[in-house]
Amino acid sequence: MRTLTLLSLLAGTMTLGCGDKDDTGTEEADADTDTDTDADTDADTDADTDADADTGSALMGRSGAATVSDGYTGTEEFYIISDDGDGEDLCRVSYDLNSVGERSDCTICDWAYDVQISNVQVITDTGVGCNLGKAEGSDIATLEGSVVPYGYVPEYYGHAQVLMAYDGAAWYAASFASLGKKDDFSYDWEVGYISY
Repeated sequence: MRTLTLLSLLAGTMTLGCGDKDDTGTEEADADTDTDTDADTDADTDADTDADADTGSALMGRSGAATVSDGYTGTEEFYIISDDGDGEDLCRVSYDLNSVGERSDCTICDWAYDVQISNVQVITDTGVGCNLGKAEGSDIATLEGSVVPYGYVPEYYGHAQVLMAYDGAAWYAASFASLGKKDDFSYDWEVGYISY
């Protein structure tokens, strides 16, 4: 009987220790309200305004052929060729070259002449065309009647045949050249590369 009473006492103590439970069936309301509003209004305003500026490179130059005996009589073509000279002609202009006077100031030259440009004809002018040449100082409209000094050295520094040109201050080696036995003179003067 003592055991039963002890168990009853322990059972009562455990009930007292658990406390009262609200038996109304309603849960206590959570008074903590979430007032944090996510106002992320960042708009992506980056506009890609970069123009696609892919540029090509063109070879600009002059090729010529002449007979040089008692003067200079020949033709020359000014050219601009796309793809660094491997593509199509963007500009090609042909004209005649005839000497109008002999020069004595090229001391290393076998011969030197002032040659006048005449009979200018535009053969090809496509895409950006001959405007590139104008930007590089070769304005086609001003070619007719202009005079350029050309000379020839058979062994420039002991090695190569060279077309000499005069820039207003001094003579300079402009291009490799070739002078045949019958006074046939030719050259392909690659002036440089320009972007388009």
